[in-house]
Amino acid sequence: MTDVTEIKAAITQLSPREVLELRKWFDEWEDEVWNCQIEADIQAGQRDLHANETIHDLKAGNFREL
Repeated sequence: MTDVTEIKAAITQLSPREVLELRKWFDEWEDEVWNCQIEADIQAGQRDLHANETIHDLKAGNFREL
């Protein structure tokens, strides 16, 4: 497999249009990875764990206004 240094070097050879195309692809790929992780967390019950921790912190006053 190509290492990160080679990937970086290849990116520097791209045209501006190709960089935009790569950026669009990468953003979509990253979103999909994130969505898969969220779905896995939900299936594993992690979402409920985090929600319960948040509720506990709110009730304990461990928060600040944004």
